[in-house]
Amino acid sequence: MSLLKSFASFIKENKLDDLVAAIIQTLQSSQNESRPFAELTGNELYETTRKNVVRLLTVLETDSNQSLTTLTRWDDEAYPGIYSQELLLSNITRAREAEKLSIFSFIPQYTNDTALAVEIVLALQKFYTDEQEQALIKLQLHQSAEQHELAESEERYRDLFDNASDLIHMATPEGEIIYVNNAWLNAIGYTQNELKGKSIYSFVVDSERNHFREYRNRVIAGEIHVKEIETCFITKSGNEIAVEGSITCRYKNGRPEYTRGILRNITSRKANEKQLHFYTQQASEREDNIVQLIQNAPDAVIVIDEKSNILLWNPKAEEIFGWSADEVIGTSLSDTIVPIQYREGHAKGMERLLSTGEARVLNKTIEITALHKKGNEFYVSLTISRAKRSGESAFIAFLRDISAQKKNELELEKKRIELEKTNLELEQFAWIASHDLKEPLRKILTFSDMLITRYELSAPTLQIVTKINDSGKRMNELIKGILLYSNVSNERQLFELTDLNIIVQNVLTDLEIIITEKKARITVHSLPTIEAVPFQMRQLFQNLISNSLKYSKREVASVIEITTSILDQGRVKINVKDNGIGFEQAYNEKIFQVFQRLSSQYMPEGTGIGLALCKKITESHGGTIKAIGNEGEGAVFSIVLPLKQS
Repeated sequence: MSLLKSFASFIKENKLDDLVAAIIQTLQSSQNESRPFAELTGNELYETTRKNVVRLLTVLETDSNQSLTTLTRWDDEAYPGIYSQELLLSNITRAREAEKLSIFSFIPQYTNDTALAVEIVLALQKFYTDEQEQALIKLQLHQSAEQHELAESEERYRDLFDNASDLIHMATPEGEIIYVNNAWLNAIGYTQNELKGKSIYSFVVDSERNHFREYRNRVIAGEIHVKEIETCFITKSGNEIAVEGSITCRYKNGRPEYTRGILRNITSRKANEKQLHFYTQQASEREDNIVQLIQNAPDAVIVIDEKSNILLWNPKAEEIFGWSADEVIGTSLSDTIVPIQYREGHAKGMERLLSTGEARVLNKTIEITALHKKGNEFYVSLTISRAKRSGESAFIAFLRDISAQKKNELELEKKRIELEKTNLELEQFAWIASHDLKEPLRKILTFSDMLITRYELSAPTLQIVTKINDSGKRMNELIKGILLYSNVSNERQLFELTDLNIIVQNVLTDLEIIITEKKARITVHSLPTIEAVPFQMRQLFQNLISNSLKYSKREVASVIEITTSILDQGRVKINVKDNGIGFEQAYNEKIFQVFQRLSSQYMPEGTGIGLALCKKITESHGGTIKAIGNEGEGAVFSIVLPLKQS
């Protein structure tokens, strides 16, 4: 069966009613003032159209030479359901055009193969071209009839040609235009008057003109089996249109009288073919890229069908699992890499997904063990997505060997637990040690106070006892500092919105006496409200301001400035700047260590825990603290804190 016969049978068996509906819709959407077959009722138009479609498809199926059945018999037999005196030739033309446009639209439903589609288009175009050519032949035959019949026939067929969608022209053997139809005029953009005396060759693009002339000469010379020609015409606006079709020659007394050409405007088709070629090329390139991506992917890529049979196994899968692609393609996934303890669950999951659509692991990354060819299990990260293959479900698995990563995670977790245990023990030790030291220290302070206040001691003895008392007081401050330092990390549950302006103001009130003694000038710019532990913020700013006051220059008024700037990602930066004695930049990290005091000029009172406590408080709030100092020029302490705790 030829392709055109097969296509006609397909339409007749599967799309007959759809084609009839499409033709009727095209007829009813006509923009002409008088719609074709307007005199018919809906049922009459349907029956008429259906009979004609069946007749057309039968002709195409039988491949008989009946292409002009309707046109040659319309005045003898009547169009189905309509008497000849009621039927206009223009209606036949429009019906034929609607039929042609509609049947072309069903080609994509028959095949998505571009080559087959083009072959069907060409076959249908030839069918309709033959029909129009036979109409031209009939026009010529009628010239030998009586004059009134000749005039009537010419008018009928001229109307048919003028309303045809193909470009029809007649020209002398030398190429001078005799007649062109409306489709030709509309495509080229000229009027009939503008074409008088023009040569058909003048409308062919320069690069195709000689080829077109040679083609006409072969037709005029009577060469048999001349194929159709494809060429380009130039429109009045200077654009090019692509056309294809054939030219035949009319002879009189053995001499060529004129040629007739029936050409189709294929500009849109050529553009579509070009676009289709582009898309095909793009698709091919994408497919090549996907293949390269899969072949060179850093992860194992495995594709299975609905029965869990392996369809694809990339080189990375060979490397990770030890199986070659040839060994596993077509085998069950469960028999290769799924450990025994997971096989039943895998089977039930596939069954549930296919029957109910419930997906528990699709498009999620999970960590699970897989089986190597040698039989050992190891950890992999697994992501599964669903795809279509030949209309059926397929599943793409991306796997990565994370056994080394998992081992490191387990080691890190073990170290973290050990570190937490050690930190807890240290905190408990610090608290217990500090707590146990309080009682003997209290007695030292009590008895030394009694010796100083109640007894008359010699000067050397009083000096010794006073040093003991001062050392005891200093040790008491150290114990308090250790307790504060060890308890910082235990207060995270006390976070709340904290106005730092209020915190700093309270600190300045507490330090009022020393501020007055130092004649300090403290400037505080507007501070933000953040999520923090209020009393720890108080400890932070009290230690920083006290530090600046403590290490101020002798006989120079202390100047302290507190400024704020908002950083990205919801963080705030607070600077505490002073004009004190400063420190060498080499010690910018050392000063935050416990019991470190760097002053070489004199040794103010203090425990050496203050700045270490500031660092711990800042870090427990998810922030950082840095110090920049220049010896003799002062220091700047920069604190970065989040506005909100995550």
